[in-house]
Amino acid sequence: MKEIKCPSCKKWNSNVEFCSFCSQPLSAKQLNIQYRNQIEEEDKKRPPSKIEMYIAKQMKSENIWVRSLFYFLYSVWVVYMTLVGFFVYLFIGTPG
Repeated sequence: MKEIKCPSCKKWNSNVEFCSFCSQPLSAKQLNIQYRNQIEEEDKKRPPSKIEMYIAKQMKSENIWVRSLFYFLYSVWVVYMTLVGFFVYLFIGTPG
């Protein structure tokens, strides 16, 4: 039987994921889930950056030439990053 001391109310609990007294999570799994939810909420509240707004504006532009140029440059960037990743993979895998 494993006993865990609650970090918030300082009382001992045995084999539970949540504190019997204050309902705070005690297990690492529950703490990770709570922390992940907290980070996601903070990300939702964060306003978009100028780059994100610019990219969204270009993706939804009414001008077909602007949209076409955006998607062309985006596809070139994806191919470039794929090649860079492949060569990095080869470089790292060669000594091993």
